[in-house]
Parts: sequence; C-alpha cells; structure tokens
Amino acid sequence: MHQKYAANGLVCMSVSLDEPSSEAKSQEFLIKKNATFENYLLNEPDDVKEAKLGTPAVPAVLVFGKDGKSLKLFQSTADKEFAYADVEAFVKPLLK
Repeated sequence: MHQKYAANGLVCMSVSLDEPSSEAKSQEFLIKKNATFENYLLNEPDDVKEAKLGTPAVPAVLVFGKDGKSLKLFQSTADKEFAYADVEAFVKPLLK
C-alpha cells in the first residue's frame, strides 16, 4: 500500500518485535518485501511492547489519522485472520 498510495499522503512504517540478535534477518526480509518505508526494531520487554502497541497479537496493523490519533487496529484472532484488503478498504477513503 505504501507504493500505491504514498503520493496520496499515506505514510507507512513497520515495527519489528524480533530479538535484536535477529536484526539482520529482519532487514533481509524487509528488503525482500521492498519495504522502502521507515522500519524500526522495538527492543523492550514484552509487556512494554504490548502496552505501547495496544495489542499482544502480531502481526497487526495500526491505522492513525493525519492528526496522529489511533483510528483502527487490525489483528488476527483465534477465529479470523485480518486481510490486508480490509486494511486498504479502510485506509483508501481517508486519503481523499
């Protein structure tokens, strides 16, 4: 979605929860996925990570408005996985 909507104002970033010892492997994955946006490694205890992100489940997608306020959290549950198509359907009208 970054490549598709960046010109419309969409800003993407990734936050890796991997151990610091896995940073090279994480970077390799991001390069392979052509993740040309900002990428961060959150190197904190699990309870701190969960509190900052607002969810213990990963992967997750957090959508913020232009004002920085949280709008929606997409995460998989035991019953259903979220789809990136659902994220795009939510984000697209926000770019207008």
